[in-house]
Parts: sequence; C-alpha cells; structure tokens
Amino acid sequence: MSEEKKADEPAPEGEGTAPMLPEGVLPFFVSDSHATKLGMKTGEGIVDLVPSMKFNKEQYVKEIQELGFMCPFEPVLKQITECPLDDFLVVTDTASTFGEMFLLYYTGPSITNFLDAAAAEEEKRLAEERRLKEEEEARLAAEEARKNAVYVDEPMKSRVYVSETMDKTAEEIKALEIVRDRPLYSLAISRPVQMCGRKLQRFDYNHDRQGLKSFEKTKYPEFDMHRRERDIAVQAAPETKDGDSQTKWNRPVNMTTQYESVSSGTGPENDTAAPSKADPDALSAMLEKTLAHVEAALQQNETVNIFPDALASVGEDDGVIGSKMENQLKELRNFTDLDYSKNRSLSCIDWHPTKKGVLGVSVCK
Repeated sequence: MSEEKKADEPAPEGEGTAPMLPEGVLPFFVSDSHATKLGMKTGEGIVDLVPSMKFNKEQYVKEIQELGFMCPFEPVLKQITECPLDDFLVVTDTASTFGEMFLLYYTGPSITNFLDAAAAEEEKRLAEERRLKEEEEARLAAEEARKNAVYVDEPMKSRVYVSETMDKTAEEIKALEIVRDRPLYSLAISRPVQMCGRKLQRFDYNHDRQGLKSFEKTKYPEFDMHRRERDIAVQAAPETKDGDSQTKWNRPVNMTTQYESVSSGTGPENDTAAPSKADPDALSAMLEKTLAHVEAALQQNETVNIFPDALASVGEDDGVIGSKMENQLKELRNFTDLDYSKNRSLSCIDWHPTKKGVLGVSVCK
C-alpha cells in the first residue's frame, strides 16, 4: 500500500548524474496489481514488465471519470487529455532513472521519437539474430564438409622447416641479456716500491695495565696534517634585564557629611529667607490625606515574576471551545487491498528513503 505521486511534481534527480527528463515525458507510479490488470506484467517479479505499451486515450479518460483515483492513470489525467493522438504510450524503466518505473509519453513528437528509436533497435536486434544464424549455418556446413571429406594417401615431401615462434623466441632470449649502454672502465691501484716491506711499530700491553694510552704525533711522509683544538664557551640563553613598575592605587579616605532637613515654611517677608522647621500636625494631616491614594496605587500595581514556569501555560483547556490546537492527522485517501490488507494488522509504517511521497507498510495476520 503506497501513496501515488502527484502528476505535477518534478522527477527526483541525482546529485549531478541523473539525465535530463525529455520533453513530453512524465514519470508516474503504477502498483503491481494495476500493472497486472493492464497486461504489462510478464512474470511474478517486480521488474518483469513489457518494454512499452499503447493505451486508448478515449477509453481511459472515460474510465478515470467513472473510477476516480482507483484508476492508475488518474494522477496523469491532465497530460492524457492534452495528448493529440488517439493513443498514448507508457514505457517501463526498470532502473528508475527518473524516480519511477513507468514513463508517460503524451506528446506527438515524444511518442514518434520513441517509436522510431524502438524500431531502429528492433531492426538492429533482428540483424544481429540473422548474423548469428548465418554464422551457425556456416559452422554446421563446415562441420558437415569435414565429416564427408575424402583423404588421399600421398608420400611425404621434404621441405624447409619454418617455425612460427622463432622470432618471438629470439626476442625473449635477447631480453635476458645484459646490454651495456657505455664502455667499461678499468682502474689500477698501486703504491711506491719504497713503501712496501716496511716494519710497523705495534703497541702491545698486558691485560693488567690500566689507564689511558696516548698516541703521540707521528709524522708520515705520505700523510701530513696538523690538528688543533680550542675550547669555546657558548651561551644559549638570551640576555635578561631586571625592571620594575608601579600601578596606580587609590588609598581609602574616611569622610563624614552633615545635612539639615528642609521645611515647608516661609520666611517672614522675602522668599530667600531661611526655611522654618516643619509642623508635625501638618505632616500628619498630609499623610492621612494621601494614605488612601498610596494604598490604592500599591494594590493596583502589577509585578512581574522573573522565575516563571515556562511549561505551566502550555497545557490546553478542553473545557473552552476552540482553544484546542488542531494537530490531528486528516485522512486524505483510503487504500484497501483484498489480497494483502484484508483482516490483517499493520506492524510497521515508514517513508521511502529516496522516493518522496511514497509510504511503505508491513502487514501481518
């Protein structure tokens, strides 16, 4: 049970490798049971299909109007209606090059081009069959002639032996030989006669002698070299320099401040006079007068909780009409198969990994 692909959806393409869909061709989905009813099956396998088949346009337009989506050509009704010919063509693509195994050819040029190409392929196949047949007939004729051949006993004649592999053998032997690409060099090493037969001074010591053995300088006429030693000190660490710095520091200072309250009284004659001390009775009367307004303002004040529960207000109230979110699945179509889904339960449902819009369902008894 699977959902059919809409006719106006483009065919899925690979990542830069899928060929471009020809003009006038639309891939669409046909179930295995519908393919059997249409006469396109040649066996029990999924890919056992005929290469192509023509269908009458008027007949299946009428069938779509009667059966609706139960007809396999209902998703491509628009393209079938636009077909200028009396018959439209359905071609099977077992490799699913354009995403589906069935291709609808609904324009005149596309149908003509496909039929011409199919006729050329058929002619090529027939020519190959004729060639193989002629080769088989020639082989049988040669075998029959060999069986019916008449042999004549003639004396053997001597002739020069000719080997078919002589040149190849000579090349293999030549490849094993070492070929010089330059002339050989000869070297002679000698020493003067006066240097031959001279006595050597050896230094033999007993095994109980310890310590270091020093070899003093000996001058050889044929080898004259003086070696000197000198001690040099090398410092790998870079030079350092001491320095100091002082950051800014503000020391704490103790200070005191004295202030005097300002009264609401006035001076004797001018505005710049020093204010007098407040009257306690007047202050009490002012507080009693403003107390009601202050309490009302405090009661009407709306405070904000900075630690609210983020999930407390997520719940839905079933008692209020229209407040429940519509997140339920809606049934679009109902598919029933008398052979595979009748009186059976669904064990697994999953989407197709590559084909968009195709749903796979597993049923069991």
